[in-house]
Amino acid sequence: MYESKYTWNEDTIDYFVQLQSTLTANEVYERIQEFVECECSCEDYETEDMLTLDLYNTTLYNYC
Repeated sequence: MYESKYTWNEDTIDYFVQLQSTLTANEVYERIQEFVECECSCEDYETEDMLTLDLYNTTLYNYC
Protein backbone atom coordinates (compact mmCIF):
# COMPACT_ATOMS: atom_id res chain seq x y z
CA MET A 1 0.00 0.00 0.00
CA TYR A 2 1.26 3.44 -0.92
CA GLU A 3 1.38 6.04 1.86
CA SER A 4 0.73 9.51 0.48
CA LYS A 5 2.97 12.35 1.59
CA TYR A 6 0.13 14.85 1.11
CA THR A 7 -3.52 15.13 2.00
CA TRP A 8 -5.78 14.87 -1.04
CA ASN A 9 -9.48 15.60 -1.23
CA GLU A 10 -11.45 12.34 -1.52
CA ASP A 11 -13.47 13.74 -4.44
CA THR A 12 -10.25 14.44 -6.31
CA ILE A 13 -8.98 10.94 -5.70
CA ASP A 14 -12.31 9.41 -6.74
CA TYR A 15 -12.32 11.45 -9.94
CA PHE A 16 -8.91 10.18 -11.01
CA VAL A 17 -9.73 6.62 -9.97
CA GLN A 18 -12.79 6.74 -12.25
CA LEU A 19 -10.66 8.01 -15.13
CA GLN A 20 -8.46 4.92 -14.84
CA SER A 21 -11.31 2.79 -16.16
CA THR A 22 -11.58 4.78 -19.40
CA LEU A 23 -8.11 6.22 -20.06
CA THR A 24 -4.62 4.81 -20.37
CA ALA A 25 -2.17 5.20 -17.50
CA ASN A 26 -0.31 7.90 -19.47
CA GLU A 27 -3.51 9.83 -20.10
CA VAL A 28 -4.44 9.71 -16.40
CA TYR A 29 -0.96 10.91 -15.47
CA GLU A 30 -1.28 13.80 -17.94
CA ARG A 31 -4.66 14.77 -16.48
CA ILE A 32 -3.17 14.71 -12.99
CA GLN A 33 -0.31 16.93 -14.20
CA GLU A 34 -2.83 19.42 -15.59
CA PHE A 35 -4.78 19.35 -12.33
CA VAL A 36 -1.67 19.97 -10.22
CA GLU A 37 -0.53 22.82 -12.49
CA CYS A 38 -3.91 24.57 -12.28
CA GLU A 39 -5.26 23.70 -8.84
CA CYS A 40 -2.37 23.07 -6.45
CA SER A 41 0.10 25.32 -4.68
CA CYS A 42 3.55 24.05 -3.88
CA GLU A 43 5.27 24.72 -0.59
CA ASP A 44 8.89 25.87 -0.47
CA TYR A 45 10.38 22.40 -0.76
CA GLU A 46 7.81 20.89 -3.15
CA THR A 47 7.64 20.70 -6.93
CA GLU A 48 4.68 20.08 -9.21
CA ASP A 49 6.33 16.82 -10.22
CA MET A 50 6.37 15.68 -6.58
CA LEU A 51 2.67 16.43 -6.19
CA THR A 52 1.78 14.83 -9.52
CA LEU A 53 3.60 11.62 -8.72
CA ASP A 54 2.12 11.44 -5.24
CA LEU A 55 -1.46 11.90 -6.46
CA TYR A 56 -0.92 9.39 -9.25
CA ASN A 57 0.48 6.80 -6.84
CA THR A 58 -2.30 7.49 -4.36
CA THR A 59 -5.02 6.82 -6.94
CA LEU A 60 -3.19 3.87 -8.47
CA TYR A 61 -2.16 1.90 -5.40
CA ASN A 62 -4.68 2.75 -2.70
CA TYR A 63 -7.94 2.96 -4.56
CA CYS A 64 -7.89 0.39 -7.37
